This record gives sequence, structure tokens and C-alpha cells, in this order.
Amino acid sequence: MIKYILPVLLLLGCADIDTHRGGNGAVEKSLLGNYCAPGCIWSSYAVSSGVQSLTHYCDGQGCACVEDGNIYGKCSLDNTGPVKEENVQHSGWSNEYNSIKGDRIADEAYYEASRRGTYGYCYNAVADAVERITGRFLWGSHAYQAADQFASSSHFYEVYSYNIRSLPAGAIVVWGKGSSRSGHISVALGDGREASDDIAQQMTYHYGGARERVFYPK
Repeated sequence: MIKYILPVLLLLGCADIDTHRGGNGAVEKSLLGNYCAPGCIWSSYAVSSGVQSLTHYCDGQGCACVEDGNIYGKCSLDNTGPVKEENVQHSGWSNEYNSIKGDRIADEAYYEASRRGTYGYCYNAVADAVERITGRFLWGSHAYQAADQFASSSHFYEVYSYNIRSLPAGAIVVWGKGSSRSGHISVALGDGREASDDIAQQMTYHYGGARERVFYPK
């Protein structure tokens, strides 16, 4: 019986039971493109492109209230329309590795992986560990879906030059879907190992064939 179970698990990859993860106190909204303030609409592209941070969920997608036709123009929800640039707070968006936050995320990921010791629930485990430090912001049922959410998070920034075998503690690695069902996601422990729903040597290639994206805490 066991020999039939393993192939099934390999096909599943890191699909998780959660079908939607609301987070960060984000509020459910409906109908993307609807007006959220005078001259402003709900936009998911503003969030997925990394221009705006996630503040709400629209039809299950991360979204933000922006000027109609201008995703760079952030809007207030108090019916005052677009927010003037001088009033927009940009603190927290500097791209510099935060070793304190990285260590905390790595510690939580190590604890979560040690507690679980499962297979196929990498996204659920990583989300639980990360969100104990950042607050909730991740949603979806497949690991590869997390990449754009980390890219738009004020707690992380994407890096393009790195040695995947020696990532700093708290670095997030998200593998694309490729030919797999869900891709993979893990937290670097800072010693060449990764934690997801178990602890293993850092993955350097995913069987689905897709590339990885890497995010550092800031």
C-alpha cells in the first residue's frame, strides 16, 4: 500500500488544505474595478506588480485602492479621493536585509517544521511561521502563488544575485509551478538548510523544472 502513496504525494507537491488565506487584517471586498473612492478603483494589478502594498482582498485577490488609470496614485478610503504624494508614508520599503527579523522568521520556521514533520504542506507551514512575525498577508492554495505576495509585501524584497546554497536566515525561496501542481516554498535557516513542513538541505532544483524566486526580510 505504501508504494502507491508516495507517487501520489509527489504529484501533489505543496498543495495545502487552505483554499484562501486572508491576512494582515485585510478586508474582503468584491468586484475588482469598482469605485472605492471618488476617482479611484480597486486594483489587484497595483498589488501584484509591487507598486502598492496589499490592504484589502477583492474577489480573493490582493488589491488596493488607486486612482482610476494610475496604479501609482494611492487613494484614501475616507471619500477624499487620491492621496497627495507628500502624505504617503514610504517607511519600511528600503531594501536592506534585516538580520533580526530574518533570525526570528528562521526560528519560527524551524519550530514549525520540527513540530510537523509532514510532506506536501510546505505553503501552510511557511505561512504559519512567517505570519507569526509579520502578521497575516498570505493566501492561496499552492506554494507558487506566494511569490507575487512576497514581492508586494512591505516585510520582504526580492533579490536577484545570491548563492542559493548559502542564503541568510529568514530568506524565502519560492519555486515556480513548472510541470508540478504547486511548486515549493521554504525558509532558509542560514546554515544551508531549509524549513517548510519539514527540515532538509536547501533545495537547489525543483522537479517541476521552474526557476526559483528569492526574498529577503527587511
